Amino acid sequence: MRRYRESVLAGLVEDGYIIIDANDADNNESKAVIESVKAASEELYTAECEA
Repeated sequence: MRRYRESVLAGLVEDGYIIIDANDADNNESKAVIESVKAASEELYTAECEA
């Protein structure tokens, strides 16, 4: 558990995700990611409620 963050990031990289430093992200890009995560979260919540 001490290296939880590192293991999560390594797993994401193994799955093909590109990890970027939040300080290097463009503000518009950050907003797009946030909106994408919110949409996915709402879809998963709706699917869970329907199940």
